[in-house]
Parts: sequence; C-alpha cells; structure tokens
Amino acid sequence: MLEFQENTITGTETVLEFTFPNVNLFLPNKETYELIYNRLVNDLCLWESLAPSPREKSDYSSIVKPPSLLADRLASDAEQFLLCKSAIRYDSDSESDDELRSYSDQKRLHKPKQRSEVAGPSKVAIVLNISQGQATVRTPVKDASGEELFGRHGKLVAQVTDGSLFFVSHFRGQADVAYLCFISNRFALFHRGSAPSSAPGSASCSTVERASMKSPTGMDPTLYKSDVGVHTKLAGLVGNGGDSLDMLNLAVKLKRDAFRNIKDIVVALAVRGATLQHRQYSVGQGWLEQVLGFFDVYDYPVLGYTFPAIVTELHVHVYSCAIDYRPLYLPLRALATVEAFSITSNVVADSPTSLLR
Repeated sequence: MLEFQENTITGTETVLEFTFPNVNLFLPNKETYELIYNRLVNDLCLWESLAPSPREKSDYSSIVKPPSLLADRLASDAEQFLLCKSAIRYDSDSESDDELRSYSDQKRLHKPKQRSEVAGPSKVAIVLNISQGQATVRTPVKDASGEELFGRHGKLVAQVTDGSLFFVSHFRGQADVAYLCFISNRFALFHRGSAPSSAPGSASCSTVERASMKSPTGMDPTLYKSDVGVHTKLAGLVGNGGDSLDMLNLAVKLKRDAFRNIKDIVVALAVRGATLQHRQYSVGQGWLEQVLGFFDVYDYPVLGYTFPAIVTELHVHVYSCAIDYRPLYLPLRALATVEAFSITSNVVADSPTSLLR
C-alpha cells in the first residue's frame, strides 16, 4: 500500500502532507458527525465553479483577456453551425444530398474527441501522518424495538500508533475515481455498551488529554495487539514500529457512474496479529452494531442534485489473529487462533438482501 501511495504522489499535480505528533479527537454525539459529514462531503465537495473555462489549456490568449472569453468562445462556435434552408428552394434531390453530406462532414469534424485511454495525472493528494492518535465517540443506545434510549450512550475509543491517512481525487485523470487509504502500525479499540449520560465527566468533554496507548478507565478491550503468549506465524512481527508489519490496513475505492447514477464503493480491510475479545451484550449495545449505526448518517438534500445509489463491496482479510472468549459467570477462557481467513460481501443500499462469500 505504501508503494501505491508513493507512485500516486509522483503523478499528482497538488500534494498536501500534514504531520501531527499527537491527535485527540472527540465526537460527543452522532448529530455532530452527521453535520461535519454533510458540510465536507455534500457542501464542499459538490461545489463547482460557474465561470466558463477555455476550450484548450494551451490557449493563453483567453487567460490574458478574461472579460472577452465568453464572447470569443461564442464567436468561434458560430462557425460550427450551418444555415438551415427550406427544401422548397431546391429543384433537385442531388443539391439537397450535397448539403446534407456537407453538414454531416462538418458535424464529424467538430465531434468532440473521446477521452484518451492514456492515464493522466491525479488532481489532489492529501497525506495525514499521525504518530499517536486517539478518537473517542459517543454512540446512541437502542432498545430491542429499535428506539433510542435517552439519558444513556455507548462509548468507543480507538487508539492509533504510527498511522497514515491518504486520499487522492481524480485518480490518473479519471474525474469519477478516488481512493482512500489508512495504515496503522498498531491499533486498539475499546468499548462500553451503555453508560449514563449524566455521569460525571461523560456529559461533556471538559478535559482533553494527550493521546496514549493506555487502556481507558471503565472501558472493555475489544480489539488489540495479541499478547506474547498467543502463538501464531506472525507473532512478534506485527505492531512493533520501525520495519515491522502494520496491524491495520484499509483501502477504499470510490467510483461514480454518472450515466446510471450509481456510486460503487470497494472496501478492503486487512488485520494482522490482533486479538478480538468477544463478549455478550444486550440488544443494541454490541460494539459492531453501534459502530455501523453511528456512521449510518443522513444526507442533507442538495438543490438540483440527485444522490446516487450506493453499491458496496466489502473484502475482509484476517492474518494470524485470535478470538478471546470469556463467559460472564464461568471461570473459563477460550482462545481460538486464525492464520488466514477472508470474507467478501456485497451490500446494496435500501436492499433487504446481500451476498456473502
């Protein structure tokens, strides 16, 4: 994935790179994330300039005289049209055929050229490097009927060490293709299914401390680096910094088909050397259920724009990982290791079915 980023940056017109030694992000509720998402994705990214663009990038005369650009363009385009004459004025069909042939030739000459298959440069690439980062999210809690419980919230804490976020738009000159990549050498996820919103320190984020890899107080470890006693092929080779293998790799491909108004999203996730601690939760308090519910946001309507249908293809790859299960009321512990496991799923928005392989 690093090789893909380096090759993409080499052929990109504009590259923005940011490095943060310590980042602590706090999202108090789902409404805050939904507002940020719509302002950035739907408002900012959908903005387009209404100013006329020059016919050719090499036409510097149109750049020197911006006020006359539109007039010059209209004057040049006038040569592409032929005078329409009534068929009554012609005495023979041959003359009409000549005119039609002439119009066909002119139309063929001025027909826009198809896009070349030669890959062009990407437009913008953004790289965000984080030495240590922590993201705290408060999720809504729902009961068995799907109704949100007021006065309570779930909590998720994700910790990242040596992480890198990469985004590129107009990939290789393709205006409808973009990529998003995330790499983390070490990753940890902590969860609490339900907590009172009125508890001290939970109603607001009054104190923001530096991010660290310490376990948060009152949180259950959910996904973390495997302990030394877990025997796998990649034991000791993942998440140690330097040249060690990365624990988490995520790649997302975004492609929009303007003709069918469909957006294809391909997600590939690879996890190495991690342990998932499985626990039994009440309905609506599971960590995966709360994560999916938190990121399932509503798109604010945009005047004159129809949102495309979403088709998601998910690929999950697990290497040298383990599942730790501890029953609630039994003094037992079970550990299962998985060396290689892959799963693929196709999800279509607003569809009751999905394909799982």
